[in-house]
Amino acid sequence: MCFTVASNLAKYIVGRLIVDGKVRRAYTGIAGQTIHLNQRLINYHGLNVRSGVIFQQIEPDGPAYNSELQQGDLIVGLDDLPVTTIEDLHKVLDETRIVTPCTLHIVRRNRREQVRVIPAEMP
Repeated sequence: MCFTVASNLAKYIVGRLIVDGKVRRAYTGIAGQTIHLNQRLINYHGLNVRSGVIFQQIEPDGPAYNSELQQGDLIVGLDDLPVTTIEDLHKVLDETRIVTPCTLHIVRRNRREQVRVIPAEMP
């Protein structure tokens, strides 16, 4: 079995392990799936992304449990960063976002909205 890891990611992880003995990550406790957006939706909302993360499920008692998120919301950004895939969402939820209020940019029922969440430290 073989896999690759970007060198800058490996350096970051090794550095954190040496300094802290662990790598801290933020998480929201939501489950989603990457979907491609149709051009009409992109144009209508003036989106600068071609895909997003459709919110499917929330972890009971997870950090986002009491937020305003609803099943079927389409996440297209977090703060000032675009979110085009579930991997993008994982990347931006680094240790600096632990217990820091964040704004998710979503499309819900054909309206753009913002939802506040406070990510917790991943157990």
